[in-house]
Amino acid sequence: MKVIGNVESGAVIHAVGNVIVLGSIEGEIHAGTNGDKNAIIFAWKLRSKCLSIDGCDAGESVESSQFGVIASLLGGKIR
Repeated sequence: MKVIGNVESGAVIHAVGNVIVLGSIEGEIHAGTNGDKNAIIFAWKLRSKCLSIDGCDAGESVESSQFGVIASLLGGKIR
């Protein structure tokens, strides 16, 4: 799924595969909901309270000051 713009706080996205956000993420993103452990989440800026890939939750708020962030599932944890 590709989103052109921001995912604001309160918004929720569920995708069976990757989520590519050409903007910032402040809402919830759930990627790989069909069991895709290789799904990724990409955003220009990341300040999310809830990220999950294949049902594995990041477990806490995720924030990155980097520009262009990729979250993936590695060893059962979101990195």
